[in-house]
Amino acid sequence: MRLLRSFVLAGAAALVAACSDGVTETPVGGPAFEATLAPATPLRTPTLTARAWSRASSDGPIVDSLTGVLALAKPLDGRARYRFYAVNGVDSTALPVSHLQIVERTDSTLDASGGITTSVRTTNNGIRDYWAGAAYGTVLRFRVTLSPTDSAQQRTSFLVVTIQADSTSPAYTAATPRPLWVRFRDQRGTVGRGDDTVFTADTLRGSFGTFRSPARQEVFAARGGGRATFWDLFSTDQRRPVLSFEATNVPRPPRGYYYQPYLADSRTGVFIPFGQARDAAGELLFNADTSSRDSVIAVVRASFVPDTLARPLREYTTVALQLEPRSAALGVGQPVSVPGITSVLRATIPSGVTSQRPAAGTVRVIVTRGLQSGPGEPNVGAVVLGQGNDFNTFLASRNTDASGIASFTDIPAGRVRVVIIAPPGRTVVGSSEQFANVPAGSDVTVRFVVN
Repeated sequence: MRLLRSFVLAGAAALVAACSDGVTETPVGGPAFEATLAPATPLRTPTLTARAWSRASSDGPIVDSLTGVLALAKPLDGRARYRFYAVNGVDSTALPVSHLQIVERTDSTLDASGGITTSVRTTNNGIRDYWAGAAYGTVLRFRVTLSPTDSAQQRTSFLVVTIQADSTSPAYTAATPRPLWVRFRDQRGTVGRGDDTVFTADTLRGSFGTFRSPARQEVFAARGGGRATFWDLFSTDQRRPVLSFEATNVPRPPRGYYYQPYLADSRTGVFIPFGQARDAAGELLFNADTSSRDSVIAVVRASFVPDTLARPLREYTTVALQLEPRSAALGVGQPVSVPGITSVLRATIPSGVTSQRPAAGTVRVIVTRGLQSGPGEPNVGAVVLGQGNDFNTFLASRNTDASGIASFTDIPAGRVRVVIIAPPGRTVVGSSEQFANVPAGSDVTVRFVVN
């Protein structure tokens, strides 16, 4: 069995939604295709769950520790890090707390028959103050220990995850992003612990949004609508595809986050950020989490002439408005391996655009024994991976037949990664993976040799 870098199933990772294929004429000429933006359901966000381990005492309940899982926390840039704080539910005092950091990574694996299974790798990093985040498929299992003799720690009732823009100078102020929190104690508004109630459920589910204070939290929810329009723009006698995006009445981003429009291809797992979100007056919305006083942003606009896109517009399937951490800001026009997990609005790109994409092709894998001219080797697992997630998006897998051949049809045109897994008793000669370019409407042959 060979462990691959973690790959994703394109259908599971893709953004999908309904669309409207109305066609109109633009003032500059050429057909325009519109897609209706709708709130994403279900809404996926970073998650925090916890369990409070407590015991009774003469002064009231004591919480010895909090265990839980922080998941879907996107990696942050530079010195930015996630950090836990324990917060007093009465006076809002916030205390930084360290945690036992156990990183759990789930990988997809392929066995000799081409079957897909999963395996979990666990790394104990000891006691840490910060978490950098990780690619999806990796979670943080933590344990926060609260001293039974520290009265300040024992008067806390919320565990809050903050984003520290500079981990060398941590702070908990009104400007500090606090996107995740979970409540584990009810202090009943009193200073003493005698009447406290500790929530003892096995799983306490946290919230995502903005934790402003114990008395005021803003849970983020997907709302709004709008449209994405695709059309041909005539410029210097050349026709260039243009994408215009306008969302309306969307919620203000959680503190520390901004809105980024995306293109995505559900077939290959490729994600491309495009344009910069602006309001109706044309002002950038990168800082709308703090600059906007309204809970709703009336208009979010972006337009893009995608001359610099890695792939033509017709090769994408979805357009979306995503939340991204400001401490992990993106470039525009190039693929990203870890896009934001929270799709707020999305739509399927109209068929009038996608129908122009190149025809799918075929990948033909040939495995022989000893030499390339040797006899075919049956029962060799073969898998084809698409470009998304750094060529780790699963497209198809099967075993070679009696002639040593495995054929994969309906593979999107473009570059793919092909991996084989030798059966027991056989070894691959040279590399067990190769890259190939799938021609539109045609086939490509990839050869391997085993001993």
